[in-house]
Amino acid sequence: MDPPPDASFPTLEELKNYAQAWAKPRGYAIATERSKPGKVWLKCTRGGEYRNRYNLDRTSCQRKSNHKAHGCPFKLVGKLSGITEDWELSMKNGKHNHEPVMDPTALPQHRKLTATQIKDVERGTNKLEEEGLPFRKRVDNENRITSLIFTHPQSVSFTKRFRNVFVMDCTYKTNKFEMPLLHIVGMTCCNTSFTSALCFLSRETREDYLWAMCMYSELMDYLTPLVIVTDRELALMHANAKVFPTAAKLFDYPPQSGHPVQGPSVGYSLPPMASMAGGNLPMGAPGHQRFYGPPPGPPRNYFGPYGP
Repeated sequence: MDPPPDASFPTLEELKNYAQAWAKPRGYAIATERSKPGKVWLKCTRGGEYRNRYNLDRTSCQRKSNHKAHGCPFKLVGKLSGITEDWELSMKNGKHNHEPVMDPTALPQHRKLTATQIKDVERGTNKLEEEGLPFRKRVDNENRITSLIFTHPQSVSFTKRFRNVFVMDCTYKTNKFEMPLLHIVGMTCCNTSFTSALCFLSRETREDYLWAMCMYSELMDYLTPLVIVTDRELALMHANAKVFPTAAKLFDYPPQSGHPVQGPSVGYSLPPMASMAGGNLPMGAPGHQRFYGPPPGPPRNYFGPYGP
């Protein structure tokens, strides 16, 4: 994890981008430690020490949380030259006390879209419009695309025809933008699947999922699914409860977390119309071999202890 060589840059932003780009393939990330007019100190994101502000005993805490602070001594200094008026980057301490990460996307600083990637996304939306594909996008204050959902006219037709069961889940590291991709899959009466919609998200917060579900409902002419199958992603669960309150919700539990469900009615009852899909259709959803849930008993609250 060698430090970047000394260099000069016209602006402070270019200096920071250079240091971050140098650190990415070497398994670490850069953050601003402190700054003042004409000078900035940069550190490794694993730098600093954990401060126990509330004097908590970590051995007795119910929530076993981790912190990134590892006391890494790595330091860089950026200084504005009074002669050339350029920002000069120099190394103060080039050593790390931790191992590099295997995948740069494990660090939040390296999951942001670059200017080139943003332009690629904008060209993609123009292509969607040219092809006549229904889509919705969300932009930030600088008119940069932060979320994008799109579908196909035939997918819209299939969704309206087979509105019984939909599986929603995010995939990761499957696109060059390194963004979570929400895949919405529908089920036909022949026990086959089809893609209902795809959505790129910048983050996985309640706000992002709520926007995605609202736009999905709009693209499908405000159709309400009968059954929605998700994992235990609380933000997605909250969005579905807000946008599709009448739809039945099922969870895909990992095998080690519960007891095998013999039918989709365990824990949550399905509407009568769901029988049109074959009763046990959710157990044949693509990529899901078997559904797991709570032991047989009274139906539990959808959100459990977390609340809506």
